[in-house]
Amino acid sequence: MPIPHAVYRLFDKDKQLLYIGCSMELKARMQHHKHSKPWACDIDVVRLEWFPDEILARRAEAAAIISEQPRYNLARVDPD
Repeated sequence: MPIPHAVYRLFDKDKQLLYIGCSMELKARMQHHKHSKPWACDIDVVRLEWFPDEILARRAEAAAIISEQPRYNLARVDPD
């Protein structure tokens, strides 16, 4: 059975896009960012977009990273 996944966008107080990610466990993922990323203290807004499964979410994440160019996404994401 497919598990819903979210593509999340993290913005600073000036509405600048910091990071785009994908997860089915958002609370754990946000905690990971909070404890491992020096820029986490800049996060002011989190926007979510839900997908019915991981494949669709990963494709949307990859397309968003390419088109929106978030400041802290360093790795290139393969949509397939």
